[in-house]
Amino acid sequence: MVYTNDHEDINQLLFEFTELIDYTLSNEFVTRWKGKYSIRFIKLFQTRLLKSMSDRRPLKITTLYTFLTKKCDYSKDQVLNFFNSIDISIYTPLISGSKRDL
Repeated sequence: MVYTNDHEDINQLLFEFTELIDYTLSNEFVTRWKGKYSIRFIKLFQTRLLKSMSDRRPLKITTLYTFLTKKCDYSKDQVLNFFNSIDISIYTPLISGSKRDL
């Protein structure tokens, strides 16, 4: 997490994070990753992000991982590869935790 006292820096960080979320929920994101991951897989990820925002609660990376591997029956390797591909750490604070927690 980046902490700053500069009001302009905070505004810039908020703008960039909002742009990231907007892109992640877009069809462009689906198009970017559908060659490597199924559209259903990507849509499940997007839906979980939306649910987290709707609930106004951060999504734990462990919860997301368990959802995708156990409930949706995707392989652990596929989920970890996806997390690496999209650099899941840039979604902090919306997605809390670390890949080390998995």
